[in-house]
Amino acid sequence: MVMSSLTGTAAPGLRRHHWRRHLLLLWLGLLLLLFSACTHGPGTPQPGTLTYEGPQMYTLKPGEVLPGTNIHYLGPSGGMARFEIGGQQADKQKLDSLFWSSSPASGVTIDLRLRVLWFTDAEVHVAGTAKVSLTGTDPRPGPVPDQAPLHYQMPVAYSLAVGETAPGAGLIYEGQTAEGARFGGLQGYAYRQVGDSLRWEGTLRDRVAVRQDVRLLQYDDQTARLAGTVQLWLTP
Repeated sequence: MVMSSLTGTAAPGLRRHHWRRHLLLLWLGLLLLLFSACTHGPGTPQPGTLTYEGPQMYTLKPGEVLPGTNIHYLGPSGGMARFEIGGQQADKQKLDSLFWSSSPASGVTIDLRLRVLWFTDAEVHVAGTAKVSLTGTDPRPGPVPDQAPLHYQMPVAYSLAVGETAPGAGLIYEGQTAEGARFGGLQGYAYRQVGDSLRWEGTLRDRVAVRQDVRLLQYDDQTARLAGTVQLWLTP
């Protein structure tokens, strides 16, 4: 069974241990993004181009494949974790690298920078970062799938000027009002107070669905700051 950074099942003790490690990775990534957003602003990417990056963790049993790659885990051998990478055998020790770059669909590039954390006779644990780059995006609201061959969850943070749309979403900051911060692109109630949640979900391009779950950190008559997570579902 493959377990991504926020999914999967395990024994109660292992599950608690995994969740602590997963949350630590997620919050470290979120803090870095928050610092970047507060000190450098939202940036000016090319129109239609989006890049998401954040921590990931996987658990593989012998015979399983790292999702989205040609990296097969064969099992422990001689005190090392044995992999087959692109048809070549590779024996890895703890903290050795597992890097992979690919384009699973048109306009989508995935860059994994992982390392072996530890392994047992039953499974290997790897962690690091994933970077998903998308071109030709055109966010449109709609339902998202329950599952897909590739799924990533990463931290995001935005600083939006009045009239600006959140990257990868149809969420627009419309300004400060007596009822709170007003947002366009939402279904239903448009106003939020500091600490309130906002969700936007839909598609970014063919074969790429997205859900953004963010909270309002601060707002005034000029800007609103949001932070939370983005989930991507990719179908090669």
